[in-house]
Amino acid sequence: MDIIDFRDLPNQTNLFLDYIYDFEKVAEFYNGNYFSPEDLVRILENIKSHIDRNILCDILLSENKEDKSVIKNIELLRSQNTFAVVTGQQIGIFGGPLYTFYKIYTSIKLAEDLNNKYSEYNFIPIFWMESEDHDFNEINKVKIIDKTNNFFTHEYYPDGYSSESSFGATGKIIVDNNFKNFIQNVLNTLPYTDFHDELVNLLNYYSEGNNLADSFKYFVKYFFKDYGVIFLNPNNESIKNLLKPIFEQELNTFPKTSELVIDISAKLEQVYHAQVKAHPINLFMHHKKGRFLIEPSGEEFSLKGTRQKFRKLEIVELLNTSPSVFSPNVLLRPICQDYILPTCIYVAGPSEIAYFAQLKPVYNYFKITMPILYPRASVTLIESKIRKILDKYKISFSELLANYDGVLRKVSDEVSNIKIDVEFSKINNHIDTIFNDLEEITKSIDPTLINNINNSKSKVEHIFSVLKDKLFNAQIKKNNIAIEQINKVKLNLFPKGNLQERELNIIYYLNKYSKQITKKIFDEIDITNFNHQLIDI
Repeated sequence: MDIIDFRDLPNQTNLFLDYIYDFEKVAEFYNGNYFSPEDLVRILENIKSHIDRNILCDILLSENKEDKSVIKNIELLRSQNTFAVVTGQQIGIFGGPLYTFYKIYTSIKLAEDLNNKYSEYNFIPIFWMESEDHDFNEINKVKIIDKTNNFFTHEYYPDGYSSESSFGATGKIIVDNNFKNFIQNVLNTLPYTDFHDELVNLLNYYSEGNNLADSFKYFVKYFFKDYGVIFLNPNNESIKNLLKPIFEQELNTFPKTSELVIDISAKLEQVYHAQVKAHPINLFMHHKKGRFLIEPSGEEFSLKGTRQKFRKLEIVELLNTSPSVFSPNVLLRPICQDYILPTCIYVAGPSEIAYFAQLKPVYNYFKITMPILYPRASVTLIESKIRKILDKYKISFSELLANYDGVLRKVSDEVSNIKIDVEFSKINNHIDTIFNDLEEITKSIDPTLINNINNSKSKVEHIFSVLKDKLFNAQIKKNNIAIEQINKVKLNLFPKGNLQERELNIIYYLNKYSKQITKKIFDEIDITNFNHQLIDI
């Protein structure tokens, strides 16, 4: 396995790079170093249960009653010496981008590693499903490389909806008959392989009548059924009932959370950047199939973008009777997560590491222990056909990433190592020499034959000219094949100019290599290597 320094990858923020390679520069914004056992032990000693663990475990059992390994971990969670290694993501169709899987791989391996190192504690992996997100256009896409080696994006919309429609909580969207056509379109653009039927069976987890949250859970969970990963859907009435104290504090004390975030963001922006923007109230309300930010409006509350208003007593009463209509925004979501769960470590991507830098005072305000952020594994998969091309032209991943035009020139020069113009110039010189010698001989014997010599020379030059054109065409064709191969490599490793893990969906690989590919990737990932990893498959 090869590794690439994140500093050599595009679009990496200085905040993330310092978090990875020079933590002391950003330490004040976090609650511990992901590489420090002492910081982890301190956090374990400080975590308090804010809710009755038995109530939480009963809720989790009702949603995760299929797998023995999951049930075992839920039962462990009842104990005060059990802690959660949490990760989460939006509920993208078929798991969304590949990094969703890399997050889960990291959380599983990390929990296993901690269980081996700290026998007095239990560590279990939990996946927090972002099922309340309202931006359907972020989760409805499946991106693959099709049978013609082109990048292709499939989009699913329920019947009667479009990209401009308001969807509300995406997790509650019901898979309708349109999804059958969507699946068929996806399958039609993939090459037919020996694993086609196996893939079809996996895609059937998205069956008509299921909601997208359950479909995501069952599809993704299939690949982790032996590892005890607990999937938690926060858009659950029982979970929302547990969160009422957080929602109530946010409503009663606004804009305190916002002020805390603004203050720390100002300090952060002296060197780095603020990832997210705070709002006076960091809560949404589900209302008439939409999800709207709650805003203060004089002595009342209003829903952003609507004319709907509530008196304070009305919204407090609504919170008490129907907490499920409330949901946190991106700033309050981690607070809700770690209020419910005894989270010691959160497995985070670069963007999450950035916005957590704005949350330390908010955790303190809500009296919740902020977890350590552990960088998720970052991976590019290299298929054997891609590796062969890289090796053939002696191209490295970094070289292709840093200077694509330079790679094209390098390959073109390599396949054109015979310079036709130069070589034919030499040949023409030889022809001139030969016919000059013939002309001298002819003059001495029979000068009347000079025209025959000239005609013969013209014929030879014509023959070589035709041959030269044919060689040029052959070389152009050879160059085109090489350039097409390099374009294929770029498409596979950097689709749309982005890292593969942020674009491609797992089904591209399931179709080519079977479901066993997920086990191979899991085995190959090194969660202790905090660089970008290149894994050959």
